[in-house]
Amino acid sequence: MDGSRNSNGMGGDAALPPDKRRDYKLLKRFAGGDEKAFVEIYERYSERLLKYTYRCMGDWQEAEDVVQEVFVQVMKDAAGFEPKASLSTWMYRIATFMCAKRHRDRGVRKRIIERELAAGTFDRPAAENEGEKAAELAEQAAAVKEAVAGLPYEQRTAFVLREYEDRSYGEIAEITGAETGTVKSRIFRARQAVRDEMKKRELL
Repeated sequence: MDGSRNSNGMGGDAALPPDKRRDYKLLKRFAGGDEKAFVEIYERYSERLLKYTYRCMGDWQEAEDVVQEVFVQVMKDAAGFEPKASLSTWMYRIATFMCAKRHRDRGVRKRIIERELAAGTFDRPAAENEGEKAAELAEQAAAVKEAVAGLPYEQRTAFVLREYEDRSYGEIAEITGAETGTVKSRIFRARQAVRDEMKKRELL
């Protein structure tokens, strides 16, 4: 018998990087009935998932609901998780699917974000001077927010994963279920739309 697999069907973790191994062991513990392991997973990922789903949905309540649904799914599928992808990628894939479903089912449209938890520009220039520089950055961030809010859902998702979550094209393809070339095209078109909006406002 292959000693790399245990009785619940979950594969071995010896070859995994430290972060993936830690997540994998937490899931194994949770699948075995250890509630504290799930709390660790929740504390590690809930905040970043909330930020991601908020950017996709444009509504805090919707985002919070999606995050709760993600963790419900994690609870259901913990025993069958195989470390072919990272836990993070798996959870983002679930979140992306659920956001898309809510978008379709409820006709959700992203509203203009009142306050961002992270920088809103591509280059994220350092605010060396206050006053005029701060006002300029705020105006640029507002333009980016409005442009992102108006993107088609698929472009918006790819853009958020790339620009805000710093995911690779391969990871985005895995999360969204799209080909890598399609991901690159969506991000290119999203960036162009954002730049066009900034040019229209004479911010570029």
